[in-house]
Amino acid sequence: AAVKAMASHMVSSIFRLSACLIMRDAAQDLPRCLKSLKEADCDEIIIADTGSKDNSIAIAKQYTDKVFSIPWTGDFSAAKNAVLERATGDWVVFPDADEFFTEKTRGNLRRVLSTLWLAGRHETLLIPMRHVSSDLYPLPFSSSIPLRAFACRPDLRFISKIHERIAYPDNTLPMPVAAEKKDLELLHTGYSPERMRAKDERNLKILEAARRKAEGDVEEAHYLDFYLTAVYHGHQRYKEAIAAARRYDASNATWRSAENGYRPYTNWLDAAKALGDADEIRAAAEAGCRAFPYMPEPEAELGISLWNEGRETEALPHLKKAVALSESFGDDERRRLHEVDRLAASGEIYTLRALIRKAEQENT
Repeated sequence: AAVKAMASHMVSSIFRLSACLIMRDAAQDLPRCLKSLKEADCDEIIIADTGSKDNSIAIAKQYTDKVFSIPWTGDFSAAKNAVLERATGDWVVFPDADEFFTEKTRGNLRRVLSTLWLAGRHETLLIPMRHVSSDLYPLPFSSSIPLRAFACRPDLRFISKIHERIAYPDNTLPMPVAAEKKDLELLHTGYSPERMRAKDERNLKILEAARRKAEGDVEEAHYLDFYLTAVYHGHQRYKEAIAAARRYDASNATWRSAENGYRPYTNWLDAAKALGDADEIRAAAEAGCRAFPYMPEPEAELGISLWNEGRETEALPHLKKAVALSESFGDDERRRLHEVDRLAASGEIYTLRALIRKAEQENT
């Protein structure tokens, strides 16, 4: 134990950790974020301001002397890469300004990352995150596991103007490893309803412009359509949400989201329901079943669609499969972290069970 403790101390003492950040008018969030990074014992904190009108810069300078300003060009990757160019650590932790490590886990950051650095097997780390209101109350979409730390090396840089991700020069993505929630956890206040409205307006303009430029680039267009389905749906532009989802489903691109990958099909279904288009609901359900055979929802939607047409015998196997998938989904902790079972979350699972009982009683 003494030898292990000494080795851990030696590794931690030679390991350098950079914390990087971009910000704009983040005065409300910065103190919590930067305090958690300071208490995580980062060797340096580097911040790029993209045009703050509030006192964000003054707050940032209370925590670090590495604060600089860059013009905002509508490109999140360009801004983040400008910060990365100044990083000198062995690994980088790169949270958003509205994210901060919990008090229980921030002291583990150096240990976790220095262990990965010493092992040399992984170059990117997914960190569990809980989404909370500005007052730290849990939000309905309560958890995710985004990539927030990676090896600091010149061939790892951000790509895509929005919803940026870290990649090699040929745009391939490193294979990440996930931190345990007990070791590292972030809290995120950026999904508060009052903030999401402003973000959605900004994001939609950037996404649409980027999608037009990506025409012909299969991977980038596919990646942007993933996000466009959600933003169009949020703006009640249902036909455009369906069009983006159909493009996403039809693409032969290789990229798949590590979390919430089923989301385009959720938005496709919801948009079709909002339009009252039964054929589109069926199409979305069938596509969802093909792309995500372990998700309960598309099987349920397909079964309900058949049931509503009076084809109860054909509907029954789909309803039963949806219930079985939901039950197994609930037992799979990793799956629950990456996706949402809306049947269980909404209570619709009870309706399905009632329909199954009704059909079986009629058949007997």
